[in-house]
Amino acid sequence: SPVSPTNLSDMYYVYILRSKINSSFYIGYTKNIEIRLHQHNNGKNDIPLNLDHIYWYTRRNLKQSQKLLSAKMNLKG
Repeated sequence: SPVSPTNLSDMYYVYILRSKINSSFYIGYTKNIEIRLHQHNNGKNDIPLNLDHIYWYTRRNLKQSQKLLSAKMNLKG
């Protein structure tokens, strides 16, 4: 489950993006959400994306949390 950030060096964002064009979703994780969102919006697909949800996780439970969110929302990530 999400946790409050205590030691920022061990914290990651798990994020869900939504396409502004077709409302499709994308899930991923990063340590810097601002840079990652910029990378998504300026990448090769050039599809504008909005940040839909964001969660904090520790490194220990990061991958498991991303997989659980993906399964709940039937997303690829």
